[in-house]
Amino acid sequence: MKRHTYLIFVVIGFFELGLGLTPLANDWPNWRGPNWNGISSETNWFVPWPKDGPKILWKVNVGIGFSSPSIQAGRVFSMGNSNNTDIVYCIDDKTGRILWTYSYSSPLSPDLYEGGPSATPTIDGDRLYTLSKDGKLFCLKVANGDVVWGVDLIKKYHIARPRWGFAGSPVIFQNMLLLNAGGAGMALKKDSGELIWLSNTNECGYATPVVVNNKRPYMVVFSHRELIAVEIISWKILWRIPWKTAYDMNIIDPVIWDNKWFISSWDRAAMLIQVDGENVNYVWRNDEFRTHTCNVILINDLIFGFHGDAKNGKEFKCLDIKTGKLRWVAKDIPNGSVSASADGKLLIGTGDGELIIADADPDRFKVLSRTKLSDSRFWTPPVLANGKIYCRDALGNIFCIVPLN
Repeated sequence: MKRHTYLIFVVIGFFELGLGLTPLANDWPNWRGPNWNGISSETNWFVPWPKDGPKILWKVNVGIGFSSPSIQAGRVFSMGNSNNTDIVYCIDDKTGRILWTYSYSSPLSPDLYEGGPSATPTIDGDRLYTLSKDGKLFCLKVANGDVVWGVDLIKKYHIARPRWGFAGSPVIFQNMLLLNAGGAGMALKKDSGELIWLSNTNECGYATPVVVNNKRPYMVVFSHRELIAVEIISWKILWRIPWKTAYDMNIIDPVIWDNKWFISSWDRAAMLIQVDGENVNYVWRNDEFRTHTCNVILINDLIFGFHGDAKNGKEFKCLDIKTGKLRWVAKDIPNGSVSASADGKLLIGTGDGELIIADADPDRFKVLSRTKLSDSRFWTPPVLANGKIYCRDALGNIFCIVPLN
């Protein structure tokens, strides 16, 4: 395992103390942003781009993979794989200069796609948490990449590795680090990596745990064949719903709406489910909205996302979550990814390397601007933070875009 530091700071003792920098208001510290829903807090950030596209501030290659960028206090964190080595990157968001890296051996493991790490780094104060496809979990210092602790989930706990590797990102809750690993998740102490609880060693799915912080906080996780709710403190299973898909590909994060759960997969359609104790009520089902690798965005009771499998899907759709009815369909957009801003704009990365900005319009697909950035696909959701857009293609190129011209 290797760590490299590229900049030397003048502030004496800064790195040694392991101090984090002060977060900015519109940072994006983890998978799907500050509220874990894919929506940035940014508003009034966009003007139409010129014909030759927006300004690209910098481009950095971090290796093959699908780990999205996390942003805090002027730094960009992501992961990639080169020569069967996972590398964690810390990048200056103004210049694209690499501040430090941390690397360890890990197979690329391409299987019907490019391969590389899928989980996104999670920032918590002065700590950074990363998870590899083969279960290597690290807590690093944000300042310089020094290892605070690390654990190999497969070797230590004998947890089954899913076919395409671990993909759910680490989630921080109070003093815990929550993971979609094992059949119904697990929890470790975030400061030490010590195990708090492990549901079992069965195979997990590929989604990130969704935390509901109520009087009895619980998280909802996708195993390879079930959707399961687990009380976090007691690790008691509250309910479970069978959800078997071809090749056990439960990928997208479940979405909570009005105490109901929206779930979808490419061969099981989309459903809205209400759970009351042991009673499960299937509110509606729509076979015309089946999302495979792309998480969806919920804005004003509307679901936006891609329909179809990863290879052949070319439709971007809008669905009314109240009724399950489609509002509109945009064709000929290869399967990609989507995020959004707080002022109702969609950031869509396509499967052929385009970035599209569109209104979250209930009546039509209203494109505001679009530009071709890459010849590789954007399966990693675009990130909008502190006035910049970060797009990452499958080959590991991160584009930093200044949307205002």
